[in-house]
Amino acid sequence: MYSQLLLNAYIVFSQRVIQYPLVQTMFCEIHENWSIENQQVLNCLPKMSEIIQLAKSNAERLSSPPRIYQTSGNSMSLWPDQPGELETRYGTRGMQLPGDDIFAGTSPMTLRTVLEAATPQGSYEVIFQSEWGPSNEPLIHTWKFHVSAACSVTFIGEEGDDLPPLPM
Repeated sequence: MYSQLLLNAYIVFSQRVIQYPLVQTMFCEIHENWSIENQQVLNCLPKMSEIIQLAKSNAERLSSPPRIYQTSGNSMSLWPDQPGELETRYGTRGMQLPGDDIFAGTSPMTLRTVLEAATPQGSYEVIFQSEWGPSNEPLIHTWKFHVSAACSVTFIGEEGDDLPPLPM
């Protein structure tokens, strides 16, 4: 039980290391005090990227996979392979006009990959999220997956705001 609590803390800390430098310092201090047994358990866990890849592979086969626009299509490769986020752009009008800069007719969209420890022990939830629109009232759409300790993937569901329409 003690090992599982520490491992869950590791997953949470590892998602936040870049954003919160103090957590990185705290994690290193905790890490140095771990027993050899806890280190061995940690080394046996599949890497976060492998868990996310399992969810991505499953997502690609959905009739409504993670994507940028309302219409069917697959943009799964755009989401980060590690917990975190990146910004992409989506078109808001059909074509660029002569003299437009590279971002004309586009708006930013944040693509986020979240990894959370779940129950039963050793399983995870992987969430692929897109966020766009005004920063004071962003629109959000998510796809959620459960990855078991045996590496089987179950699609939990899709919810949120309607994705942007494909520009004409």
